[in-house]
Order: sequence, then C-alpha cells, then structure tokens
Amino acid sequence: VLGTHLRLNFLIDAEVEPLPAEAPLPLPERALDLLPLLQQLLEHPVVAGLRLQPQLEDGGLLANQLAQLLPIPETEKFTLLTQTDPLQRLDQLLHLLQQLEEHGTL
Repeated sequence: VLGTHLRLNFLIDAEVEPLPAEAPLPLPERALDLLPLLQQLLEHPVVAGLRLQPQLEDGGLLANQLAQLLPIPETEKFTLLTQTDPLQRLDQLLHLLQQLEEHGTL
C-alpha cells in the first residue's frame, strides 16, 4: 500500500503497487484429490450462479479458488490468499483440509 485517503462518505481509497504475476504451477499429483472437491463446490446452486471458470491445471489458481469457495474461517482464507508462493499456498490448503477431515468438519 503506497497511500490511503478517507473520503467524506467514509470509504477508503488506496494506492497500491500490484504484486507480480505468479508463474503457472503445474498441478502436483498429491493435489489431484482437490479436483472433485472443486467440482462439488462449483455445482452448489449459489456458486453455480457465479459462473466461475474452474481452475483445474494451475495449482496456485486452484488453491486460490478453493480458498475463496470453501466454508472456512476468514482468518484461514486470509492466510491462504496472502501466501505469495503458490506451492506453499497449495500445501497449506492440503494441510488445512486434512485437519478438517481429521476433526470431522469437512
């Protein structure tokens, strides 16, 4: 964030420097089980109405899409979506899903 400005209507404008685009991450074999999960989420009536393009080949984009769609706490979403290394983001998501499955919350 390079600077912010509070408007009279209490909205905040910000000047930001965008992050560089990530290089595509071929989907690792250990993440193939995420594809049916994404498909299930995309079939949900509310999500289907968004008409999202499924991210099936890029591990980083797949992790982003799942982090956005999964019913997980906002703090978990924030942690995942602010991870700048796509492989680490994917691994963090896999770890989170494993924990949720072990606790019976998935």
